[in-house]
Amino acid sequence: MLRRPFFLDALSKLPVAAGGEVRSEVDLVELWWEHGGADGIDFAPAQGRRNVLLALGEQLLANPGHPMAIRPLDTQSVDELLRAGVLRNVELGISVAFSHDIYEEWILERILRQRRGDIAEAIRDGCEDLQLARPLQLLATFLLERSEQGNDWAKLLAAVAEEDLRAIWSRVVLAAPVRSVRSAEMLDRIESVLIRDNAGLLRRLILAVRTNETVRDLRFLDESRFPDLTSDQREQFASEAAGPEIVSWMRLITWLVPRLDSLPTQISGELFPLLEAWVSAFPAAFARYFHVPEIAAWALQRLGKTDSSNEREDSWERRRDDKPLVPCDWTLHYATLQYRYVRCRRPVFCQPRIRSRLPRAASFRRPVLLPLLLNRHPEQEGGLIFVRLNLKTAPMAASNLV
Repeated sequence: MLRRPFFLDALSKLPVAAGGEVRSEVDLVELWWEHGGADGIDFAPAQGRRNVLLALGEQLLANPGHPMAIRPLDTQSVDELLRAGVLRNVELGISVAFSHDIYEEWILERILRQRRGDIAEAIRDGCEDLQLARPLQLLATFLLERSEQGNDWAKLLAAVAEEDLRAIWSRVVLAAPVRSVRSAEMLDRIESVLIRDNAGLLRRLILAVRTNETVRDLRFLDESRFPDLTSDQREQFASEAAGPEIVSWMRLITWLVPRLDSLPTQISGELFPLLEAWVSAFPAAFARYFHVPEIAAWALQRLGKTDSSNEREDSWERRRDDKPLVPCDWTLHYATLQYRYVRCRRPVFCQPRIRSRLPRAASFRRPVLLPLLLNRHPEQEGGLIFVRLNLKTAPMAASNLV
């Protein structure tokens, strides 16, 4: 958490009690609130600052992006917050603003926490402005870190799922467990809630991570690289080519991998696309560090009976001299099946270049992850081969893969 300069600076200004610790942003927000946004902990002045922060938060909720009036507020507390760097003057003696958007998020989280009983109405009062996304996620994280089984988090999720509210609020609450540095602990704590009712909440969590926790491909925004694209096209392609937000995905994948064998089959429709996008995001040299071998082993177990055929796809990439491919020792990897017929689209080999005997094709009734036993060159120490596949039309044999 302290890798973020703002958090490090904020913590350096707040005295921590002997034996206390700050392990997450939630802990930091609690410490900041205890001190009333400044470095003094005496109750009266700290409570005065807290009252001012709450009043300013109510204004911010109702009028996002606008300066906040200070005339009715306690001047001493306002002055202390100005000197602490939490506030800045917009118009001297008339209005102020928070000096950093993170302070806005922290106080809005406190406002939403006060209104947990009518959280949907609070979001409506805020005009469903996206400035509430991070505060709502912080509130969900607080409930996860401070509860034993995640029931309060589940209630919050149900409360923001009202029909007239946008779906983004549910996705924000769902993604909260993977946005915390304590995600492993939190996911363990709410496991029983996630797998309840055929893992309904876990399916929704996976979908939320897959759709929300992504990073756009910024290469498309480079005009010098794509001069013929319009600005709208560049934005569109950057979004369509978005990849995993590595930290959040890694937290979820790390938690899922040891449980893959025990997850209900109803989750497969969301699980397979998540794993496919994950394993496709890394070059072969780094695959072993991101649970790819474990995912491949699990996928191999999931392979069912398939039709057999001796037909071989003629589009596989071969050696340029068309000589027989060199047999080597085997290593386990995977391929992704998305359509119906295997075609080698983009083999990516480690160095030195590996000459592998290519697998035969296979098909299934629905998209699955197909692990392949591919050749590993003896000179490539511990390296994994990465081959990405697409499926087209005809059924082929899994028994003829190698």
